[in-house]
Amino acid sequence: MNKNIMLKLVVAGLLLINSMIACPPPPPYEPVFAVLNVTPNPAIAGRPVLLNSSSSFPAERITRFEWDFDGDGLYDYAEGGVVHPDGTLDGRTWHTFEETGTYIVKLRVTNSSYVGWSDTAEVEVVVSEDSDNDGRPNGWVGTLQEYLRGTGPNPAIIIAHGGLTPIQDAINVSIAGDTILVPLGTYNENIIFSKADRMLQSIDPDNWEITAKTIIKANNIDNPTVYIGSGANSILFSKD
Repeated sequence: MNKNIMLKLVVAGLLLINSMIACPPPPPYEPVFAVLNVTPNPAIAGRPVLLNSSSSFPAERITRFEWDFDGDGLYDYAEGGVVHPDGTLDGRTWHTFEETGTYIVKLRVTNSSYVGWSDTAEVEVVVSEDSDNDGRPNGWVGTLQEYLRGTGPNPAIIIAHGGLTPIQDAINVSIAGDTILVPLGTYNENIIFSKADRMLQSIDPDNWEITAKTIIKANNIDNPTVYIGSGANSILFSKD
């Protein structure tokens, strides 16, 4: 073989090896998939809704969640890395739509270990008034249970969302295994919690600033603030 040709082949081989060292192949593709649920939807103006993205998968690859509340292309809230404003990287946050209308809520999940590898999901949220304070948005023709939790047999997340007694309403429509989330605020109610196998908690239980401002205040001071159980096994919580 011609020496010049051999020399060119050797040089080309060295350049190829050098190129491979300088530009290693990309890591294996590890996609993530965004899943977004808004509860309840339709929503009531001025009442918080839960933006639940915890079903996005695979969870171990997701390092950042971002939410755009109004579809303007700007992400209004994020959690990821070491920044978790609500205390934990759980893919859940909440938002209050103050005005009636139709909003496009967008979620973006990212595998930050691989730049640019992300996925998005969108949900349309319709926000109405609750003119008669029955806990349901104007125009809703179903029952309160259908609105707050649906009719499925599986455990659900229920938001104490509206009406004059939102916590009690949520308890009344719940079934075994349900979780009832109470948004920030002061609730003038006397709670009767006579059903077993339900969980009642703050909408943001890992954030002390939220839980400290989530208050149940007896509407009737002559009765317990919270009554749990029935008969001899009852537990009563009252303000001293």
